[in-house]
Amino acid sequence: MIAETVFPNFEFLNDLCLLVKNIVPVVFSICQSSLTASCAVSIPLALAQLQLIEPINRAYDAP
Repeated sequence: MIAETVFPNFEFLNDLCLLVKNIVPVVFSICQSSLTASCAVSIPLALAQLQLIEPINRAYDAP
């Protein structure tokens, strides 16, 4: 279990990777299929979703 020793928050890293993998293709597909108006809307939405990471991070850091 070397990974758990090196990354005590390994589950958090895994969740983070899944979150990014799920958000990025959606944003790219919206931007590619639509013009700048939709892209201007989708980017703040993606950033708002990424801000959900902070409470998740706090939950993992909590004792």
